[in-house]
Amino acid sequence: MAENGDAAALKRLLVKNGQGFTLEDAWDKTKTYKIMFYNTTLALGQHRRWKVDILVPGDANIPFVSKKKFRYLSITLTTATFTLPCIPLAPLLLLKLQSWHIDRNDKQRKDLVKLLYLAIHSGVKGSSFRSLPPEFVTAARIQALDFTGIYTGTYEEWAKIGIFEGVYSKPVCVHRVYTLFYAALTDRNLQD
Repeated sequence: MAENGDAAALKRLLVKNGQGFTLEDAWDKTKTYKIMFYNTTLALGQHRRWKVDILVPGDANIPFVSKKKFRYLSITLTTATFTLPCIPLAPLLLLKLQSWHIDRNDKQRKDLVKLLYLAIHSGVKGSSFRSLPPEFVTAARIQALDFTGIYTGTYEEWAKIGIFEGVYSKPVCVHRVYTLFYAALTDRNLQD
């Protein structure tokens, strides 16, 4: 997470001075930003590629996360060693959920399901969301209800990480509850 930084400049710095970092055009050809990947070879010669996001608080509704919540990754490049903060899994998951909610594409869904699985097995719980801005978490709860309304088999997974903790028990029809809630927020009239 870059603090008051220029994500594009940091990407260029990593690509120029690091090994394994590459930049590619955005998937949406109307966008001018570049997507960064880290490429490496694992044991047994397996090639692996990870998408790397540089996050700037305030951009794309990215919340401020306290520095004490971050994990730090040291990367030695040809000219220097950099220590990069890595956002905790809970806010990263909610940011991916936000991206899915906006784009609604299959790639976002697959990435989100992988992150959700990782969150469940990494011990993310309801308390993991307490340090995030309440409006960010509330929006994520609505987006999670939307996701579970479309992918009905995922409600229990979201419940396991505590996204609905302290809100209500599982509704009979999650999608209908989401629709009613969304309609109330947007002051729409529902037609059955």
